[in-house]
Amino acid sequence: VKKNYGKPGVEFGYKDFIPMFKAEKWDPAEWAALFKESGADFAGPVAIHHDGFAMWESEYAEYNSMDMGPRRDITGEMLEAVRAEGLKTFVSFHQYTNWFFFNPGRKLCPPGVDVNDPKYVGLYNEVREYKGDWLEYPFSEKFQRNWTDRVIEVIDNYQPEHIWFVIGFSDEDCIGDDYVRETLAHYFNAAESWDQEVVVTRKEDDIPLSCSVLNLEAHSLDEPSEVVWQTDIALGTNHAWAYSHDAVCRPINNIIDEIIFRKSMNGVTLLSLAPLADGTLPPSQVEGMKELGKWMAINKEALYASRPAPFVEGGTDEWKAGTLRFTEKDQYLYAIDIGNDMGEEEDVSGDYPESTPPHVPMRIPGVIPVEGSEVFMLGSDEALKWRVEGQDLIVETLPDPLPCDHAWSFKIQVRE
Repeated sequence: VKKNYGKPGVEFGYKDFIPMFKAEKWDPAEWAALFKESGADFAGPVAIHHDGFAMWESEYAEYNSMDMGPRRDITGEMLEAVRAEGLKTFVSFHQYTNWFFFNPGRKLCPPGVDVNDPKYVGLYNEVREYKGDWLEYPFSEKFQRNWTDRVIEVIDNYQPEHIWFVIGFSDEDCIGDDYVRETLAHYFNAAESWDQEVVVTRKEDDIPLSCSVLNLEAHSLDEPSEVVWQTDIALGTNHAWAYSHDAVCRPINNIIDEIIFRKSMNGVTLLSLAPLADGTLPPSQVEGMKELGKWMAINKEALYASRPAPFVEGGTDEWKAGTLRFTEKDQYLYAIDIGNDMGEEEDVSGDYPESTPPHVPMRIPGVIPVEGSEVFMLGSDEALKWRVEGQDLIVETLPDPLPCDHAWSFKIQVRE
């Protein structure tokens, strides 16, 4: 670091990266088309991350992408491109913890230099120190007012349909309840005036579930939930939320398995991509998204607008069986065989080692189709020969060739 940039915080600080962030090759329409091709239902940018740099044209954020760096309204352009593809729009806010991320620099820098220079408080945030296990003092009213104004500015200017507040409300001495209520009330009232449904997602216990959706970073619930929840996870290896040379796309089969695993428990997956400073995406991540799209083009019916187990009237009372994961929609049960090649992110492989790829006869426990109905594998119009053995469905034939290379979805009518 010293060789490339000089002494950290003295000769070169985080602020000095801003002129290097140009996004000169960024094409939001190209990104949005890739998201659409991948089978995504919603997409959008991190509006502001822990570094405090706002990715929109802002009256309330001194450091923003319109006045510095790319000199483009990243949030506005991205959401416009997402809408053009017919997807729902998403933004996330992370900035209330940037004081924490810059605190190590405050210990290294001389007084009045870079992160310790009051001139840069608009980027580095207020100085806050821990005293034992507690913060020594809370955010100032000025900061909390500014945080609220920034979020409302994005709401009013871009009308996002999904806002994710990463953390910052449940911890003592963070954003106060009055400001949180003002922000949420503004969002929900604005959405009503737009005649638009909106979603707020949060981590931990930041906001009541009566008006928000739980997000679990890079992990999942253990059992199905009556209410929808969300996992955010990096597309790249090593939980690469930002670009690095080794931030290659994880095996796409593993990512597909994770998506199915969560959906079978009523969970939604939010994938995070890691672009370069020039606005391009790593080739491996582009290819991974396209591979995901190929699978979604065949199998998304089993996921979109479906619900998890338990089922009744011909369906199973379990949400999984070995490598099978179950979803339900209308009169149909979908049994998805995720095989046996899950990676380290989630251990969901079960105990059916013979099911990669699926072999016949295929036993689907606890499922009895409607008499005289047909069983299909998504991606094929071939009616599969089947019989009932006890309380289990036995599928005796499979399409040849199989319609996809992984995670095969059986469509079974279990209700009239």
